[in-house]
Amino acid sequence: MVAQGTFRLSGSQTAPVPEPAPLISVAIALTILRLRKRATRLARCTPI
Repeated sequence: MVAQGTFRLSGSQTAPVPEPAPLISVAIALTILRLRKRATRLARCTPI
């Protein structure tokens, strides 16, 4: 559930501001991937 919440927050943040520096979007994507990995390790029962 934590991963889903963070994913929704990241989506809402990236949606309104897609123009500025692509590096920021890349960093956000990397953080999302890390959060997904941590979530899958902590609880593999909940599919993302």
